[in-house]
Amino acid sequence: MRRVILTGMFAPYEEPLRPGDEIWTVNYGYRNQADLARLYVLHDIGHFFRTPGRKAEFLREVNGGGFRVILREKCPEIPRAERYPIEDVLAALPYPYFTSGLAYMLAAAIRERADVLRLHRIHVMPGAAEYLAQKANAEFWLGLAIGQGIRVELSVDSDLLRAYPWDTPLYGYAPVLTDAVVPRAITRAVRENLGTPTRVAFNARAFELLGSSAIERYPVEETADPGPPPDVLTEPVLGAIPGGHHA
Repeated sequence: MRRVILTGMFAPYEEPLRPGDEIWTVNYGYRNQADLARLYVLHDIGHFFRTPGRKAEFLREVNGGGFRVILREKCPEIPRAERYPIEDVLAALPYPYFTSGLAYMLAAAIRERADVLRLHRIHVMPGAAEYLAQKANAEFWLGLAIGQGIRVELSVDSDLLRAYPWDTPLYGYAPVLTDAVVPRAITRAVRENLGTPTRVAFNARAFELLGSSAIERYPVEETADPGPPPDVLTEPVLGAIPGGHHA
């Protein structure tokens, strides 16, 4: 049985390994993780080359590691690195929806037909803004894995495949205890600070990859955005959150 164990950067997997186990991690996770099989770096590799000292350190450690290195693109300074097979992944799983390195690892494991996916202490904490998009995206890939018969194992401290703390996991069956304070605060904060969000601009390569999507979107008549209900804009909800404040 092939079990792929995914870890983040700061919580190494230390349980005894079984035959067929592989540990994969991202970015600087290789520094903490023993018995590592793969390192995924989906950032622009220049992120690790910001200073000469940092670059030399990263190259020395990664080139000297006993694990496979998978990058977004080949890097001459890491000659043994492999390019992430994005075209093959999208050919097998035509859903160009990746908001984190974790999503790319999940897609690779699904494509390679892992039997078990164990996510070790990957919290995706709802209190950090960057994880709002990452949580939904990772859960999409976990759902796809489950649908293909892959067993998913999550450490008990993970927020993946759980409702946000301010929401209910059983809509209609269990009450929402926070009276929607947090969703209203998020809505208000986005509208006051960003206005109506616009989508990022894509380069030609991104458009090419997005064109492989199996998700069909049909046209609808465009109408003006009605905005949130009035109480979202007028209620002083931000002050109800610890550390929150009114605009």
